[in-house]
Amino acid sequence: MLPSSDADCFDEAMLLACALIGADPIYIDANVQLLEQYSRTADADLAAVSEDPERGVENLSAHLRHLDRDGRVREGWAQVRSDLSGRLHDAPPPEAAHWRTLDVDLARTPARDRLAALAPRACQVSDVRLAPLQRFIGNAVAITAPGARSPLRAGLLTLIRDLRLGELARAGMDPLEVVTAQEHRLVGAVWEQRELGLVDGATAADALTAIMLAGAIAHTADPLTGIGLWARQLAYADANFTAGQPITPLVERAIRDGYEEIVEQLAEGFLDCGEQMRDIAVHQPTYDRGGFAKALYDTYPYMHAARTVAATLASTTGDEAHTRTHQVADEWAVRVVDGMFHQWLDLDDVGFDQERRLIAAAVAAGDQRRVRRILLDGETALRRPKSARAHLLPATKGDT
Repeated sequence: MLPSSDADCFDEAMLLACALIGADPIYIDANVQLLEQYSRTADADLAAVSEDPERGVENLSAHLRHLDRDGRVREGWAQVRSDLSGRLHDAPPPEAAHWRTLDVDLARTPARDRLAALAPRACQVSDVRLAPLQRFIGNAVAITAPGARSPLRAGLLTLIRDLRLGELARAGMDPLEVVTAQEHRLVGAVWEQRELGLVDGATAADALTAIMLAGAIAHTADPLTGIGLWARQLAYADANFTAGQPITPLVERAIRDGYEEIVEQLAEGFLDCGEQMRDIAVHQPTYDRGGFAKALYDTYPYMHAARTVAATLASTTGDEAHTRTHQVADEWAVRVVDGMFHQWLDLDDVGFDQERRLIAAAVAAGDQRRVRRILLDGETALRRPKSARAHLLPATKGDT
């Protein structure tokens, strides 16, 4: 059932669009299926359900079976909370003895289907200030349609032609200055498409990785050789993009070709940027659910890129330092996805109000440790920024 007013449809559509294309759309479609099944099965199999007293939410010990689009079945186990946060494991954790099996059909697109249903009503809201956001919603629906793909998947060489990057070169200009100018323009174009809702977070991350890796490699050589390396690396990346392939082989090639140090710097740089963007989100000055979702949307490509590059380094070199970088980036990437999903899931503030009641009870009992734990749990899980404390804490108690 859709919201009763067009304005409410717009509010929901904006949060759902941010969540859907914030990362890879498959994540949110899978989460919505888990939500459907959680509500049907949690009470029906109480042996698999436990209570989290700190947050007042249930945990379901779930045996997850992901049915891939190619017919393969991937299995995992997780303690899934009723807000769908949790972590997937390759083997059953020892602490839970009873499991509820939940099937996730990755060929289904329930989140995208709901966004498509919301979009016409959302776009009926007559407010010129909302026009860019209405276009964002429409584009998110378009690029996630069955068989559709982001314009960025047409390839980086197509983007270069469309941007007419050859015109950036001027007579007497150092070739590496041309590389720098073209790199900045390409990166800017990726973010422009991101702002318009024309590319999901995973694809944007792969594009940023390819562009910045090519630029870094080019600057290791003399000017004439460097511009040739720039062109060659972009050609490699273009082949991956147009075929819809992951960026990992490009990173592996760079490591084999002797650019391991550059790849390391790239992973560390992406993680640094991602952590800075995450901190901007968490320290949002005034609590606004939509603004927080957008800040997480901007964070995800950096975390995804850091995770991908660090994972490739770890698997190629076996260096534990790269494994640690991958683990950190992966953890924050997952939290960003969970955070974006939560903004849509808790649009009616049911979870927020539950936390407020738990905090009020803890304050009344003088249990400041529990108050701090609830506040920090929501912030580190990226469910809300610190400015939400003003709405969670009793007015007479101030900040904690």
